[in-house]
Amino acid sequence: VKDLYKTGGTKYANASTLAIIDKAKKYENIAVVGTSCMITALYKGSLYPGGLPFFKNIKYTIGLFCMEAFSFENVFNLTGEKFEKKLNEITKMDISGGKFIITLKSGEVEKVPLKEVKSYARPNCHYCEDLTADYADVSVGSIGSPSGWSSVITRTKQGEKLYKDAVKAGLIESKSLKEIKPGLGLLERIAGTKRKNCKPINLVKS
Repeated sequence: VKDLYKTGGTKYANASTLAIIDKAKKYENIAVVGTSCMITALYKGSLYPGGLPFFKNIKYTIGLFCMEAFSFENVFNLTGEKFEKKLNEITKMDISGGKFIITLKSGEVEKVPLKEVKSYARPNCHYCEDLTADYADVSVGSIGSPSGWSSVITRTKQGEKLYKDAVKAGLIESKSLKEIKPGLGLLERIAGTKRKNCKPINLVKS
């Protein structure tokens, strides 16, 4: 559990999480946390596994809200060019209120408009319309919730049970997303914006 706590926090660099799925096949039950593109890949793999054993031991998929991600190289470029800071000076990155935000070791917080960092995002992300990981058992993100809270969408029966069991055990506190501000309306609006702005994939005859 202590190892899990160390992985907490948002990291906007793209991670090759699925590259280690094969190594995890020795475990009976695992949960995979990933962005919508990763969760979609796992979903397709579970439908068409081709006899591969390592999809059968995935008990839960937890999807992260994701507008776009950055390559490791561009995270360096972004922090250096927009903030004139090195990564080892930064303790936290966040996106909120249309701003890309960094928190420094000194406690100082700096922000730039989100539109100024879009050019650093992976080009692939502009062809993705899925903000909230539609194929996950549980989807989680900060959009729609006040500071210190996360918005949670349960999408499957097992995801619903996982969430309710966590609440019942006192591991998390639960409130309806419809009862808080900015709430469900903001989440639906941003999800709609991503779908609307998704670039089409044009197939060209060779």
